Amino acid sequence: MPHIELRKVTNGRKVCYNLHSHTHRYLGAITEGTSTFIYRDDSYHVTEGDLVLMNPDWPHACNPIENQPWAYLMLYVDTAWLTQLRYDEGLLPQLRWQDISNAVVTNKHLYHGYCTMAATLLNDKHELLGKQVQVIE
Repeated sequence: MPHIELRKVTNGRKVCYNLHSHTHRYLGAITEGTSTFIYRDDSYHVTEGDLVLMNPDWPHACNPIENQPWAYLMLYVDTAWLTQLRYDEGLLPQLRWQDISNAVVTNKHLYHGYCTMAATLLNDKHELLGKQVQVIE
């Protein structure tokens, strides 16, 4: 699927990023441990079960805390594709990107749905159509 890419990091102790931004939308799930999530001018302590949301071109960094274990999934989503999808679903009044205000979401139902989608994407036995349906749902 050209409009999304999923990354899975199982041992993030050595993963360290300077403040940076991307042109795409990012949605991440902390799957183990804790981390510091810096987003624009705010800093968050995120733990297993949290979702992190990053708007295009907004500076962010997510780094381990004192070599503590942590793991995450990160979904990169093409901004134009997501804008069209949000517009088609009636979530945008016009076909123009609108930033999402939440940076961290703690919701077991949404987290479980995200992890189910990620497991489908990572499973080579699932057909492309099934993966596409999981992403859109």
